[in-house]
This record gives sequence, C-alpha cells and structure tokens, in this order.
Amino acid sequence: GGQLYMWGKLKNNGDDWMYPKPLMDLSGWNLRCMDSGNMHHFVGADSSCISWGHAQYGELGYGPYGQKSSAMPKKVDILEGMHVISVACGYGHSLVIVDRTNVGERLDQVIL
Repeated sequence: GGQLYMWGKLKNNGDDWMYPKPLMDLSGWNLRCMDSGNMHHFVGADSSCISWGHAQYGELGYGPYGQKSSAMPKKVDILEGMHVISVACGYGHSLVIVDRTNVGERLDQVIL
C-alpha cells in the first residue's frame, strides 16, 4: 500500500503547496514506487502504472493516439496486468521494470 503526498510548486499557475498534501486521486491503488521527470510523474502500482503531467515525447505512455498530457493521474493501459518493480523518469522519457514471470507474450507488444 502507501499514500502519495506532494508539496511545492506543482503547477505553473502559482498553486504552491507549503505542506505535504495527500494526492487523493491515487487512493485505492496499491502504490509501489514513483518518480518524476521534468514535467511528468509516473507511479508504479501492483499490476499497473499511473502517469500524469505535461509530455512532448510520449513519456506518459498513453500511446500514439492517446492524449499528450493529463492534469489528473491516468492509468497506462498498455502496462495493465504487469507486476511493476520500479519506475524511473528523465527529461523526456519514462522507464518501467516489470517482473518477466507474469508478463508472458505481452512483453513483445510493449517493446517498440
């Protein structure tokens, strides 16, 4: 389990949080790991990933026909059902380590 708390300059509109606040949009998820890139966030849960923020290069993982950015956390559909071990983010990319034992044939679908 776990609860994600955020604070600081979270938006470009001056909406600063001076103290930790729970991110209520992730309640109900069994959070495992989290990382942030330049302008996006990626959270690994037991059998899926959640991402949000501003993206220019597909770093949110929503696919070529999905939305480019999201102000609210959204499930990354292509990673549904995969046991997430760790996530990492960079300036314009995201990385996810999954347990190969429960990925099976789906791993070939994700690798581009």
